[in-house]
Amino acid sequence: MFVCMQLPDYHEIIKHPMDFGTVRSKLDEGLYSNLEELEADVFLICSNAMQYNSSDTIYFRQVRFILLMHKYRRGRQM
Repeated sequence: MFVCMQLPDYHEIIKHPMDFGTVRSKLDEGLYSNLEELEADVFLICSNAMQYNSSDTIYFRQVRFILLMHKYRRGRQM
């Protein structure tokens, strides 16, 4: 899949790939036992995006923003 997306080095850099298509499939198949498992996969997607993409790309910046918003909202719920 990542070669099709012109990312031939993706698996050399990212050792534990995860994508939203896989998350969707796992949801559809009922493979998540709890919310924490789903959250871990989404955070893995974010971590991979920040590791693979340089900090000056929109992908890196968007993930950083999503993680900051999550941290902010989680702090407000406590």
